[in-house]
Amino acid sequence: MKKILALSLMLASMGALAQDDVKYSLGLKNWNHTMTGPERTSVTVNSPLVSGSIKYKDFSFTASSLLQTTYVSTDQTYVMAVRTDTDYAFGYTVFDKVTLILGSKTISGPNVKDMVGMFYGLSAAQPIHEQGFVFGTLAQSNNFSNLDGLSADGKFSLVDVGYGHVINKNTTVNIGYRQQIFTTAVNNKYTLGGITFGVGFNF
Repeated sequence: MKKILALSLMLASMGALAQDDVKYSLGLKNWNHTMTGPERTSVTVNSPLVSGSIKYKDFSFTASSLLQTTYVSTDQTYVMAVRTDTDYAFGYTVFDKVTLILGSKTISGPNVKDMVGMFYGLSAAQPIHEQGFVFGTLAQSNNFSNLDGLSADGKFSLVDVGYGHVINKNTTVNIGYRQQIFTTAVNNKYTLGGITFGVGFNF
């Protein structure tokens, strides 16, 4: 969270000279989801997703985080994972509503080494009526790595789609579906999937 706030403040100050061309946004979502692994499924958890972004003309920078979440098996006997995700992404708008993205993801947790990987993808939004719009993000990573080179290394993919509703010129609410699949080097697959709902603020 501190990193996100610091970067947002830094970028805001950099954009002060061209205020008319700079747009800022903050987002907060709740992700109601489960983790499904090779042998277990977790109980449903509610995880906060926080984000901040700055856009200058066709260029954008976004910092986001899935705050620390503990995944416990449905029989309550096994902790499947404790993880925090931190993402940084640069974007370039190639069409009016489509943005190419390139970024880095860090997956961290207590008593484990951080895993870091690069990802690429695209995001888009399209109005469907005066106060409503649909949005989506697709992303895929390269190989993740950690300092030990353990077999937990692997790749992830992300699908995040939904519907947004404009409350006023500065505020939107949204609901959607988010799925993240992480495949390890030994082909174990972990799927995180569920409903999101949140609010966005534009400045």
